[in-house]
Amino acid sequence: KSQSVVYALEGYIPTAGAAIRWLRDGLGIVNDLEEVEELATKVDDSGGLRFFIVTLTEPYELFLGVCFVPAFSGLHAPYWKADTRGVIAGLTQHSTKAHIVRACLEAICLQTRDTIAAISQDSEKPVATLVVTGGLCAISIFAQTLADILQCKGLLPSMRESSALGAAAAAGFCLGLWNFEDIVVDGLFSRASAYDYL
Repeated sequence: KSQSVVYALEGYIPTAGAAIRWLRDGLGIVNDLEEVEELATKVDDSGGLRFFIVTLTEPYELFLGVCFVPAFSGLHAPYWKADTRGVIAGLTQHSTKAHIVRACLEAICLQTRDTIAAISQDSEKPVATLVVTGGLCAISIFAQTLADILQCKGLLPSMRESSALGAAAAAGFCLGLWNFEDIVVDGLFSRASAYDYL
């Protein structure tokens, strides 16, 4: 068959789930995703001080709290800096494990924002809705923070671990067993929950 070529833009952030596993296995400050949620919701932010700075053009807010950069294997999309390493900074005597967990979730969201910004720039189309899958979707504050940072709607499919489902759907689509609408509209996203940004 003669069909048009379709391109996909993808951003690679390998340390999202790995960062949570490191909090569990490397630092021992969480036991499971439920505890990540519990700790992250105990604090309003990653702890620190807020400064309101007025410049000649406009005022802006500067927040100096715990900063987590989960660059365990370098920074990937959109920076591609393999020699960068992870860091936790901004700790004070008032910092708790809840602040570190919250900073970790925020870091994953910020990496996603940078990747989405690059995709939007390359495609010349803004992202209005982001479909989010994977184990972190079990953490509702992660989904809400992601929607807030991206300033877009987030959809969480009923099937959260959808990599295998996506591979099966693509194979079935190529074999003509079903069409795209059957898979996406009626299947994967039929019972999706949504997070609107605040």
